[in-house]
Amino acid sequence: MRHFSLGIIVFLIWLPCSFIHGQNYQRMDDHVDDSRVFGKNNLSISLLPLVERGFELHYDRKIVNKHWIKIAPAYYRFQDWKQRNTDGLMLLQGYSFKLQHKYFPYSNTKSQVGLFLSYGPNFQHFDFTTGRDNNIKIDKYGFECVIGLHKLFRNVFFFEVYGGLATNYLNNRSNEGVDWREILEKHSSTWLSYGITGNYFVLGLTVGILF
Repeated sequence: MRHFSLGIIVFLIWLPCSFIHGQNYQRMDDHVDDSRVFGKNNLSISLLPLVERGFELHYDRKIVNKHWIKIAPAYYRFQDWKQRNTDGLMLLQGYSFKLQHKYFPYSNTKSQVGLFLSYGPNFQHFDFTTGRDNNIKIDKYGFECVIGLHKLFRNVFFFEVYGGLATNYLNNRSNEGVDWREILEKHSSTWLSYGITGNYFVLGLTVGILF
């Protein structure tokens, strides 16, 4: 719970700071495309990873009109003291990284709404330590493709909702004799789980600011 609480604290600190920034922010560019409304840089926090004790940050940079590049690193840490002396999960640490091309086929500057397609590769690494002192290390190499909605408020705040499909390939780096399949299966029940592999659905919700 400590990492989950830390994520909430960071979010609560970030929210009023972004609000102050929004109150004082005025765009000075006179571009003929939609940069004047949607900006050239997006910085946002993904909310769903907080459920799984993760913190994921998204940075989007506009390349040319309608085309953006997205970089999304994430960090996970969860320590379960209640299951320290059982066969359950005691400690998990991990990180991930996404690199995506983001394309806006439709955007409306008056309603400040954009529809986008985002796709690209991703990498995940997780270390599981169980109550039996087993250490499991896995790498996952994958690809993600989503369709989403971008909505701007007060010319600086925005949220995005998206959904799509993803797939990944698992590379087990655990020591020989460790029953990594059993542990992984316990943590693969939903598309938010740490250990999910193969093909699965993706849903997301982010909140952020433009600058």
